[in-house]
Amino acid sequence: MGGPIKTLVCSDSYYPPRGGGDISLRLIVSHLHANGYDVSACYIGRTRDPDIVSYPQDLATGVRGLWPRQWVIGKKWKGLVRRTIQEADPALVIVQQTVAAATAQVCAESSVPFVVVLNSVDQFCLGSFWGGHPWKCMYNCLGCNDSGPRTLQYPFFLAEVMRMRKFLPKAAGIVVNSVFMQATLKSLWGLDSHVATPIVPPFEGRQPVEMGGDILFFSPVQHKGVDIALNLAKAMPGEHFTFVGDAKERTKNEMFSVGNLRYIPWTSDVESIFSKGKLLIVPSVVPEGFGRVCLEAMNWGIPCVASAVGALPETVGDGGSLVSRHRDLDAWIEALRPYSDARYLAEKSEAARAHARTYSTSAGMHTLSEWLRSVVDV
Repeated sequence: MGGPIKTLVCSDSYYPPRGGGDISLRLIVSHLHANGYDVSACYIGRTRDPDIVSYPQDLATGVRGLWPRQWVIGKKWKGLVRRTIQEADPALVIVQQTVAAATAQVCAESSVPFVVVLNSVDQFCLGSFWGGHPWKCMYNCLGCNDSGPRTLQYPFFLAEVMRMRKFLPKAAGIVVNSVFMQATLKSLWGLDSHVATPIVPPFEGRQPVEMGGDILFFSPVQHKGVDIALNLAKAMPGEHFTFVGDAKERTKNEMFSVGNLRYIPWTSDVESIFSKGKLLIVPSVVPEGFGRVCLEAMNWGIPCVASAVGALPETVGDGGSLVSRHRDLDAWIEALRPYSDARYLAEKSEAARAHARTYSTSAGMHTLSEWLRSVVDV
């Protein structure tokens, strides 16, 4: 195979990165660059990535709700990505997030090889499996408790998920970020996939965590378990909590009312936060596709106490503890209790750092680049 492989990456967001999915995708891009791929990116935004050729699309929808917004974006995105593909002339398209279904349709109709990256269960279920256990279903969401407050979004969800199910089998390959996601995709839609877990370069400068550090919680929103985290802070006045990330006004007001809780809006300076942390709580109430924040924290020697849902058990490993009754406040208090012992905290800190090192090699990404060559005839 001669010359660089022209590859176009398509995503809802990409630059500047807004979350773990963007960070992981940018990491994939950097490794593809190093392994004979000429990568450009097309994404929703206004700022060009200074490192690669980019095609930001100023696509304001003014629509609220995950699935109505995704449906509107999908209708507008098809024309945008079709023109971008004509201009970039890629031999391969890699797509993830909200624009996946629309991009897959354009690529399939244009006979352009494409690979879909799936990072979360959002694409499978209207309520992101709020009940916590993915199962086969007939998409009768109106009769399912998992749909929750998104019930009115059902027509938009059904249209998008059926488009995904139609065009996803036409992909040259599917990439997922955990064994859990691989098993879920196979169980629900009968499709095979390649696991490429995120990696984080090892950080060796951090001193062992100290008892006086903060208990950290990222992304104070409902599906991440903000209610559980808030109740923990109230129930443990002797501990200092730091909540990080965008939140609704109602949640902000409640956070400000808790005396032992510090709130920090979304920031790219996570190092200053991790440097003051001793423990990370991840009380997610929906199955996580991976849980990158756990890996980032453990890389600093910060143990994680997480819900035993989705991929969190495989991500946390020996680097923390799991809460099986993850909606039970008492179960969380019981899980946190051993960490009040300095020796136990130190042992878990070392275990966390050791477990994070298993994700700090680039071998997996090199395997991904070779796998892409094998599934795409370019």
